[in-house]
Amino acid sequence: MLLHLATLTLILLNEVKSDFISEGTWKDMKNASIDNPEEYCKNKNCIVKCCPDGHVIKIRFGNFLCHPLRIDYSEFNKNITWDDSLRKTNVSYFHFIQNDRFSDLNPELSFKFELLKNGSMMVDGSVKERLSFCVDFLSWKRNTKHKLVFQLNPEPEQDEDAKNLFNVAGMLISSFFMCLVLVVYALLPNLQNIAGKVLMAYLFSLSVGYILRALQILDFVSTLTVSFSCSELSPAFYYFLLSSFFWLNIMSFDLFWTLRGQRKCRDIHRQGEGVKFFYYSIYAWGTPLLITLLVIIVEKQELYSDSKYEPPFSNCFADGFSSRLYMLLPIGIMTLINCVLFSMTVYNIWLIKRNVVSNNESRNTKKQQNRFVIYIKLFILMGVSFTLEQFPMAGLVCYILLNSMIVLSGVFMFYMFVCKKNIILMLCKRFNIQNRFVDRHRPSNYSCVESSKCSQIKSRYSQKSSVKSVESSTLTTEI
Repeated sequence: MLLHLATLTLILLNEVKSDFISEGTWKDMKNASIDNPEEYCKNKNCIVKCCPDGHVIKIRFGNFLCHPLRIDYSEFNKNITWDDSLRKTNVSYFHFIQNDRFSDLNPELSFKFELLKNGSMMVDGSVKERLSFCVDFLSWKRNTKHKLVFQLNPEPEQDEDAKNLFNVAGMLISSFFMCLVLVVYALLPNLQNIAGKVLMAYLFSLSVGYILRALQILDFVSTLTVSFSCSELSPAFYYFLLSSFFWLNIMSFDLFWTLRGQRKCRDIHRQGEGVKFFYYSIYAWGTPLLITLLVIIVEKQELYSDSKYEPPFSNCFADGFSSRLYMLLPIGIMTLINCVLFSMTVYNIWLIKRNVVSNNESRNTKKQQNRFVIYIKLFILMGVSFTLEQFPMAGLVCYILLNSMIVLSGVFMFYMFVCKKNIILMLCKRFNIQNRFVDRHRPSNYSCVESSKCSQIKSRYSQKSSVKSVESSTLTTEI
C-alpha cells in the first residue's frame, strides 16, 4: 500500500512543470553568460555539467567537492544512447553548460539512469526534463575509476532543519534515560550480576551510539565551528551501534544458556560469572572492532569495485545504499541468530514447565520467562526503530514517527529496568530515605504471635526487613 502511494506521488510530481529554467545563473563552459538557456540549446544537445570544465566530483571529508581532473568526456556517449522514443541511437557530441544552483553538490549514487538524445533523463521509470538536472563523473580509487552520476534540481526542503533537530532531540532524550538506568545499576551492587552487567554494557553502547549520531546531525545543521567533523565520528558511531546489537545477541545467548543449564540440572556458580562476562566482552567489544577496522581498511585502500560500495564513513551515512549494505549485513546476521536463540529459549521453557516437580523450580522458570518476555519486547522495539531509520522517509510526520520510536526506546528501558517496586526500595535504602512508600511496601516475610519476643523481633528488624527482602532478589527477578 505504501509502495503504491509512493509510486503515485512520483507520477504526480513528474507531471508538474517547474520553472527551473529561470533559476540560477547560466553559463557555458567558457564562463560566458547565457541569458536564455532554452533558446541557446534550441539546436544543441545541451546537458548541465555539475562541476566546471576540467573538474569532476570527489568525496573529501564527507563532502562532495569539485576536484580538478581532466577526463575524456566522450565517455558520456556511452550513457547517452537513446533517442526520444527510447530507441538506440548514436550521438556525436553533447554541449555542456553550467548553472550555479547545482553548486551545493549532493549527487544520487544509488540509481541507474539513461540520458536521452534531447538531453532529458530516464531514472527509476520516469523521465526528467532536460536542464532540470546535472551530470558529471564521480572519481574514486585515486582518480583511476570514474562513475557517471546525476543530481536533480535542488528544491528547498522546508522542514529539513526541523526534522534533523527533532531527531537530535529524540536521540539525546533517549540517551538521557539510558544513562539514568546505568547510574541506578552502578549505585546498586546487588543488581550487578551477569545479566545486569550485560544490560549495562548494552545501554552504554547504545547511548554512546545515539550521542555520536546526534553530534553528526548537528554538524550538518549547525553553523558553528566545531572541533570535529561528521566523517571523523562515523567509525566510532558505527562501532558502538554494532556493539549494541552484539550485546543484544549476548542477552539472548545468556538467557538461552541459563535455561538450558536449569533444564539439565547444571549448577551455575556465582564465581564463574566474572570469567563468563570476560568472554562476553571479548565477543561483544572485539568483533565490532574487527568489523570496523576492516571497513576502514576497505575505505582507505579503496578496495571496492564501484563507488556505490564505498563505505559510508566519508559521507556520514548519507548514501542510503552504502549505509544499508554496511549496516544491515552484520546486524541482519545478528538478528537471525537472535531469532534462533529465542526459538530455542521458548523450547527450553516448554520443556522445563513440562518437567517441573518443585515450587523452587517453578519460581526460577517464572523468573526466566519474565526475563525472556522483556528481552523480546526490547528486541522488537530496537529492531523496528533501527529498520525505520535505514530506509528513506519523506515528510515531517514520518520523522516524528521515527523519532518517537527512538525516544520511547530509552523511556521504555527506564520503565522496565528502574520503575520497579524492589528497585525503588533499594534506592530508598541506598540513600536512607524513609517515607510512606517504603512503609506501605515493606514486605512481611515472617509471621509472629503477639508476644513480647515477637515485638522485639519486629522492633529490631523494622528498618531492615524490606532491605533484606530486596537484597535477596537477583536481577533476574526484574528482567
